[in-house]
Amino acid sequence: MGLDKANASGSGVRSLAWVLVLTGALHLPGLFNPFIIDDYTYLDTVHDLTWSGAVAVLDSPTMDQDASGVWWTPNFDFPFYRPLAILTFALDYAVWGMNPFGYHLTNVALHLLCTLLVWRLGRRLLDSARGALAAATIFAIHPVHSEAVLWISGRFDLLACAAVMGATLAYLRWQEASGGRRFAFLSLLLFAFGLGCKETAIMWPAVIVLCELLRWRGPAATYRPRSLAWGAVAVGLVTVLYLAQRFRLFGGLGNLPPPYGVDLSAPGAVGQILFNLALYLLDFVFFVQVDAIYLADFWRNNVLFFAVCIAGALAVLAACWRIAGGTPAFRSAMAFSALFAAPALLAMPGERNVYLACVGVALIGGAVYAAVVNWASEVPARRSRVARAARGLVALCAIIVCVEHLLMWRVANGAERVYRDLLAAIPDPPVDARIYIVNQSPLNAVGFTQGVKLRYGREDVLACALTVSPQLEGISTDRVVRTGPRTIRVVRDNGAFFSSFLEQFLMFSRPDKLAESARRVDLELVRSVDVDAPVTELEFRLPYALDDDRLFLFTWDNSHLQSQVDLIWRGDWPSLVPCPVESPSEAEVER
Repeated sequence: MGLDKANASGSGVRSLAWVLVLTGALHLPGLFNPFIIDDYTYLDTVHDLTWSGAVAVLDSPTMDQDASGVWWTPNFDFPFYRPLAILTFALDYAVWGMNPFGYHLTNVALHLLCTLLVWRLGRRLLDSARGALAAATIFAIHPVHSEAVLWISGRFDLLACAAVMGATLAYLRWQEASGGRRFAFLSLLLFAFGLGCKETAIMWPAVIVLCELLRWRGPAATYRPRSLAWGAVAVGLVTVLYLAQRFRLFGGLGNLPPPYGVDLSAPGAVGQILFNLALYLLDFVFFVQVDAIYLADFWRNNVLFFAVCIAGALAVLAACWRIAGGTPAFRSAMAFSALFAAPALLAMPGERNVYLACVGVALIGGAVYAAVVNWASEVPARRSRVARAARGLVALCAIIVCVEHLLMWRVANGAERVYRDLLAAIPDPPVDARIYIVNQSPLNAVGFTQGVKLRYGREDVLACALTVSPQLEGISTDRVVRTGPRTIRVVRDNGAFFSSFLEQFLMFSRPDKLAESARRVDLELVRSVDVDAPVTELEFRLPYALDDDRLFLFTWDNSHLQSQVDLIWRGDWPSLVPCPVESPSEAEVER
């Protein structure tokens, strides 16, 4: 009997190895994606990091107003404190420099590590080798993870998940008679590391307490009250120190301003939280991608279809409960998923935010699969149907992940073209060059200033967007009119400035600081701006005359696009071209 158990264990390890190999192969194309959006902000933080600078990272917000590549971002520190994750970017930079391949390789390796840890937790909780392997497989290829793995900036979630999973496994070993205090210390250390990677890790103590109440270690589990009390004190101390640092940096816990986060004082706050929950539920069950900017509007415009999809997802969840809901592992997995998803409900929806919560989803799937396999074990026809259904689900997930790879590749290379066009147009900018983009690509609205400095290797070159296209397709047009030797007026046709979700997203809900924000990038607003009314014109005084060799005006020409489908699938991407400057009309001169 012992030999059979050992053989089963060896077979499980071999099966897991195949899962890891195939998952790595599935993510192989993503290794060749370029940097995009936030990636450049973190590279800028670490590209010249010294030992003293590393200490400063430990005592600084992870992202501030300089992350944005637009002029109107006010002085504001995001309530992100993720210093230990930032230092992993420094390690990558030391090895790979500006080659994105190595950063993507690190992300894939972290995802494989998390998959291994899910398998280990599944073996501990599910008491089923097949169930644990199913949980690991679901976690490895669930399309909800595409954003966290494919996007270098998703690393925060990968690291936090690895730390929390390691802390959980160490805690379980500590609670066993043979565990020893070293596992208690390891659990505490990994919890602290997780806090230093992403805020979501702070839910871990609550998850442990709730899962213990649900008897996740089985009805015969033993408890050592004195050890648990000392553990609670230690975890509480780490948590208090972490919260004290957040209060010192942000003057409180630090809330994300709308539309980054949910304004809990607003009348529609509960509705927004429930909407976010529905979006994640659809992603967990039906693999429908979460997108705060585009798909959210689709669902709001198709309420009946949205309701039907939600009802279907709830029906699937109810069926899972009926099949395996009586087991402590299933109930604990539900708690794991719910508590780690809770912080994501208060922020702008994004798939990377629920990477850790999906551990619970994977364990739910493993518990259900183990129960179904047990039900089908005595009837060959049932076993065959279950096997076919499992293979079909794996194939479906793999296909969706491949499609998301293709989408990410297209989007990332579209954003990359802006940099390539700029470097081709200005291969060697003059000293103290100022580069301003009209109708900037939304894919470069964050991290563009840092990206330009890093690509040129020059600290004196300043680039930012005067305006950002409110959408990827060319619906509105931003024209530039000369109003003086150093002044221009930007006029938006078929739209208004600061009205779209994307533009509000970049404003941080602080419109009273526009003039101050402009001065940070060598601009001056000629006239004050009232964002409570439709703004169709902006007038700037530039740092140099329009004919100065140090001043460059470009525009992102997306006028030929009619839809987002064109943007993703057509071969001709928008390009960055010199911005035409019109002479003022008589009416404009009089004005």
